[in-house]
Amino acid sequence: MKNLLIAACFSFALVGFALADTELNVVITGFKDGKVTYKEKKGKMAGDEKTSTVAEGAVYKVGKAMFDKDTKKATVEETGDLEGGKDSAVLKGATADAPVAARIYIAEKDDGKIKKDQVSKIVVTQKKKAAGE
Repeated sequence: MKNLLIAACFSFALVGFALADTELNVVITGFKDGKVTYKEKKGKMAGDEKTSTVAEGAVYKVGKAMFDKDTKKATVEETGDLEGGKDSAVLKGATADAPVAARIYIAEKDDGKIKKDQVSKIVVTQKKKAAGE
């Protein structure tokens, strides 16, 4: 019985992990008409430009980006709501010449107003020095 309980808990944990939103570190180069144009960042390099639909129920936040030297991954600490949300001057002012650093979350499944492959959350980031710098 104990083994069955452990197996069930492990299965639920895996399903929950598989259904989580995809997190991407990006530079936003455009934001209008319910769509966000961005380039995914991998290290200091930016990839090809992509455009995704932003969900009607999307969440807009600001946060501090930090590089964790131990895990060698970027982390983002949310610090509050983005003033103006989808009508924010920061997002509307994003261009290829003046991109906005952010972490976006893309839905892996339908969930109410948010449909699969739509952007469910945008966290505009500000760089924060790593500990010890």
